[in-house]
Amino acid sequence: MTHPAGRRNQLKKIKKVKEVMDMGDTATVSEYLVTGMVCQHCVSAVTHELNALERVIDVQVDLATGQVTVTSDGRLDDAEVRAAIDEAGYEVSAETSPETTA
Repeated sequence: MTHPAGRRNQLKKIKKVKEVMDMGDTATVSEYLVTGMVCQHCVSAVTHELNALERVIDVQVDLATGQVTVTSDGRLDDAEVRAAIDEAGYEVSAETSPETTA
């Protein structure tokens, strides 16, 4: 049996995927390598700060690799993304892939 909070998170992810698919050519995906994250709280802090940016649709953080994937409705200002991650207390060591349009 799925825990109710886990089910809500699954439904949120499904909704976000649908939003991205509905956008067609306007959705943009950017990937960053973030250093210093060591726990789930770190992931939550980065996710919270990035989700606060205008146009951000989804944020996925891989704690093990430091990979952060940001999906947005159009191009994001790289300086704003870096500032949000800095505000969370972490550092972007590299943009790991060029922006792609979904």
